[in-house]
Amino acid sequence: MVQSALLTGEYFRLNPGDIALLCLPVDFIAGKMMVVRSFVLGLNLIPVEPKGNPIEGINSDFVFAAMTPMQISNILNEPDGIDKLNRIEKLIIGGSAIHPELLQKIRLLLNETWHTYGMTETLTHVAVRKLNAPGEYENFKALPGIRFQKDDRGCLTIIARHVGGEKIQTNDMVALISDKEFKIVGRLDHIINSGGIKFSPEEIELKLSPFIQRKFIIAGFPDHRLGQKIVLIIEGSQQAKIDLKVLAKKASLSKFETPAEVIYADQFPVTESGKVIRGDLINQCFSKKQ
Repeated sequence: MVQSALLTGEYFRLNPGDIALLCLPVDFIAGKMMVVRSFVLGLNLIPVEPKGNPIEGINSDFVFAAMTPMQISNILNEPDGIDKLNRIEKLIIGGSAIHPELLQKIRLLLNETWHTYGMTETLTHVAVRKLNAPGEYENFKALPGIRFQKDDRGCLTIIARHVGGEKIQTNDMVALISDKEFKIVGRLDHIINSGGIKFSPEEIELKLSPFIQRKFIIAGFPDHRLGQKIVLIIEGSQQAKIDLKVLAKKASLSKFETPAEVIYADQFPVTESGKVIRGDLINQCFSKKQ
C-alpha cells in the first residue's frame, strides 16, 4: 500500500501539504488508499460523507480527489457542477466504466481529470487515461513500474513492481498496444456465444450508447437455436416501442449483433460505485420470463 501511494504521488505530482478530498467509503480499497496516500505523502486530507454528491454545500479548493462515475454524474447534473469540479486540480475517477454521455460532460472540465484502471489485488490503479484536454487519450497507459501482457484468452496480465513483480491475471479482454498501453474490449465472463460467434456486450453497448438515453446493458439469454440470443435490457418501464432494425442501422450494428428483443427492468442492481451487477440483473430478467 505504501509503494502504491508513492507511485500515485510520483505520477500525479502530489506534494506534502496538498489538500486532498476523501469522499469514498474507507470500507473499500479506494477509500483506504486515500488515507494511506495522505500518511505517506503528507497530504492534508479532508473527509466528507461518501454520498452521491459528496461536494454538495462545500466551497473549497482541492489539489487531489478520487470519485466514482456515479458521483461525478450526480455532481454534473447540478447547475454549478462544472464549477465545483473545476476546483479540484487533479481528479481521478475509478470503480467502473464511464458512459460516453458522461464522458462528453467531463470533457468540458478545465482541470486534470483521469480515468483509472486497477483492482483490489494491485492495491488501486496501475494505469490511467486522460479524459480532458490538453493531452486527452483513449487508451490506458501504465504507471511507472507497471508492465502488461496478454494471455492466450486475450485477457490482460499485470506485472506490478509494487506488489513484488508477480503476474496478476485479469478477465478483462484487451487490445494490447504495447507492454505499457492497452484498450479494454470487454470482460471474458460477459462474452455472449450466439450461433457459434462470440460477442463482447461492452462493444455493442458502446455503439448503442449515443442512441439510448436510459441505463441499459446487452446480455445473452439461453436460446434453443443459437445457444444464446442477444437481448437489450433497459432500466425503467417501456415508454415507446423500439424498432430494433432501425436502432441497429443507426448504431451500425451487424445483423448478428442486433438484439433479438428488448426487456425492461424496474431498477438495475448496482454496486456502491454505480457499476451494474450484470449477473443479478440477467438472472432477475430471465426468471421473470419463465
